Amino acid sequence: MQNRSCFSFTSIYHIHVYKRFSIQKLRQQGFSLLLICWALMVASCSNTKYLAQNQALLISNEIRLKGENLTKNERENIRNDLSSSSILLQAPNYKTLRIARIGLWLYNHVDTTGKGNRLLSWLINKNWLKPPVIYDSNQTHKTVENMLDYLINQGYFRATVNDQVHIRKQKARVTYLVNTGKNFLINQISYRISDTAIRKIVLADTSLSLLHKGIPYKTDLLINERERIARLLNDHGYYHFSTDDILFVVDTINTSLLKTTTNPFESIFNVFSASRSREKPTLNIEVVINQPEDSSDFHQYYIRKINVFPDLPLNINSIDTNQFYKIPERYFTIFTRRNLFRPRVFMRALYFRPGDLYSRTAYEQTVRQLNSLNQWKFVNVQFHELQVNDTGWLDANIYLIPEKRQEVGISLEGTTGSDYELGSSIGLSYMNRNIHRAANILTVSLKGGVELDSALNIYAQEMSGQINLNFPRFIVPFDLRRLSRFANAKTNLNTGFDYMNRIDFYKFQNYYASFGYTWNETQTKSWIVKPFVLAYNKYSNFSPAFQQELDSNQFLRNSFQSVFLEGENISFIYNNQLSANQRQFNYFRIDLDESGLLLEGIDGMLKLLSRNQTDFTRLTTLRYSQYVKLTAEYKHFYNWSHATLVSRIMGGVAVPYGGSQAVPYIKQFFAGGPNSMRAWHLRTLGPGSYKYQASSNLVFVDQTGEMKIEGNLEYRFDILQLFGGVSFLKGALFTDVGNIWNLRSDPNKPGAVFRLNKLYQQIAVGSGFGLRLDFNYFLLRLDMATPLKDPSVSAHDGWFPNGFRPFNLKWLGKNLVFSFAVGYPF
Repeated sequence: MQNRSCFSFTSIYHIHVYKRFSIQKLRQQGFSLLLICWALMVASCSNTKYLAQNQALLISNEIRLKGENLTKNERENIRNDLSSSSILLQAPNYKTLRIARIGLWLYNHVDTTGKGNRLLSWLINKNWLKPPVIYDSNQTHKTVENMLDYLINQGYFRATVNDQVHIRKQKARVTYLVNTGKNFLINQISYRISDTAIRKIVLADTSLSLLHKGIPYKTDLLINERERIARLLNDHGYYHFSTDDILFVVDTINTSLLKTTTNPFESIFNVFSASRSREKPTLNIEVVINQPEDSSDFHQYYIRKINVFPDLPLNINSIDTNQFYKIPERYFTIFTRRNLFRPRVFMRALYFRPGDLYSRTAYEQTVRQLNSLNQWKFVNVQFHELQVNDTGWLDANIYLIPEKRQEVGISLEGTTGSDYELGSSIGLSYMNRNIHRAANILTVSLKGGVELDSALNIYAQEMSGQINLNFPRFIVPFDLRRLSRFANAKTNLNTGFDYMNRIDFYKFQNYYASFGYTWNETQTKSWIVKPFVLAYNKYSNFSPAFQQELDSNQFLRNSFQSVFLEGENISFIYNNQLSANQRQFNYFRIDLDESGLLLEGIDGMLKLLSRNQTDFTRLTTLRYSQYVKLTAEYKHFYNWSHATLVSRIMGGVAVPYGGSQAVPYIKQFFAGGPNSMRAWHLRTLGPGSYKYQASSNLVFVDQTGEMKIEGNLEYRFDILQLFGGVSFLKGALFTDVGNIWNLRSDPNKPGAVFRLNKLYQQIAVGSGFGLRLDFNYFLLRLDMATPLKDPSVSAHDGWFPNGFRPFNLKWLGKNLVFSFAVGYPF
């Protein structure tokens, strides 16, 4: 495939290939950007110039942490929590890359009142300007109190916090000396619950309690335990029960914790004199649920009836049921104006029925399931309570405002490449959200494009189309009711084609279809299972020059055979990111792709029944491919207030078996490009230490392999807000390490085979800098990278193959690889 860079003008993008830009002006601009950053850094030295004589600019906060028996993770967590803005009330002005306080420099030097340069005033958003953080001793003292409160809430009741302030040349450095002391352990948990029915429910569930003897005391434990008990009782019909009905009494002192959560630092100030002499001080916790003033809080409620309003208008103020068609069903009643949905859509989405005890979990599952159908803009479930014969009842009203049923979209793309000058494509898409009134979603897409050479002759033609039908449930030939209630369970039917005419090379046609399922096993685990995957890859119209290259390279010739694929795909995904502001989280994915096993069985049966007179290939004139491909990827994200550190490692192997001599070309691994080894162009790195040498005037630089190992480390950071806060300019520093290999020797590719004892020599290393323009709903990316270690270069084990002179303009022009992309690389 060609190396190219892509920029698209819609929110739907498919970036495949990139190029190294040879435009000298662009390189000079990149170097100029470095100079500007350097100038800003130098200019930032004058940030105290405009301060009053009695003022000092806060330039650093340091937390020196001591504690007994603290693990490395505990130290890190405590330090991070103490550094949060809710505790540490004054933080220095943000430094981009820890070098320059750009926002503060702009505040001191740029006039945005409109009296100066109007163009500059328009370009520079006022949000960029950050006033200086002036050291305030009162804020420091409050911070000390906050830190002490936090430590007490974590069970460090003997903690001490002191501050030291050093002011020199109107620059203030604050050091917080924190000693946690010993962490108190929970000794005993008891319960004082006046209502016998509630007491029975709570005591029966103590095996799931978060409070256990011997674990360290933390206020978060009490908060989470209170939430757990409240949810437990809500799920047993106690509709009005809330966390406010639960108190905790600690160490027999009548101090009620967590009465409210409005002040997160409200805590116990008890000396615990009886525990001072202990090596491991302990405390007792009593869980208290008193009889409420409003007796209805402790009444159980049952679901009486369910009313569904599936097609409400957007700006409705009141609902008159006489204006709707009434459709009674077994468990609910539908009030509709246009009868858009079949009743079974709601039957599958509802997790509660008339006569059931109220359950908060069932309510939340119902809302989540209705939202996952992607049919409504707004989902609102309200309960109306009433008393009948001293029994509490709830009428559930489900108010739904639908999305547009049909949508049509158009997308445009412009591309440039290293072996062509200009490319463009147009894409059309159609979506129907509600096929057969069953919330089935149909999407149809069609895309076509051309690429032109320097003489504006057509270099390549591409066309693709796809039809996808999504069913919001499992479709299986047997009873799977329990599994079908997994969160967001779906069945997908997909078919499509790809066509590529690489003039002077070959024509490629791919026809495919698949049938499979997706579902969430838990909040963090999900599965994609495709038991039926069919594809036919057809290569034709080889040019004489390319045919000559195929004839001289058996591996390449086997890779470009027309084959039929039949197999299965299984993917497992683990993602423990539960909130957008989570400090750190992990992502893991493993994919298994197999082809040919079923056809091998069919082939064997045909041979057996025909006594070797026929087989699958003779019967259908199709050669089928047999291979197994396994890939795994792990990513770790660590977030700060203005930056994120992302580490990634992936590996994969694809092995042909049976009658196949090679894995199909489109299933092989590649290295290089915008999302893999960015210091190399797409598909130009490897395999191993092999370096491509053209055997004729034809240049086919695409390199693939049967094995891949890659690691990435990327530090992403904020720079500025743009266009009135609509977008953000962000930066990144990154290093990529990895390569691809073949599993079998190929005389045409010396050094391409994986050898463990040569892994160090065959590993490539690249590093660079990137800019990102983040519009929230999509992101434009420019990466600039250079090879630090090239395995195809034997001298010095490939390190610095072209030297390393990052401030030399000529060196940058020859060695920087530029790539434009949409979205993050990983």
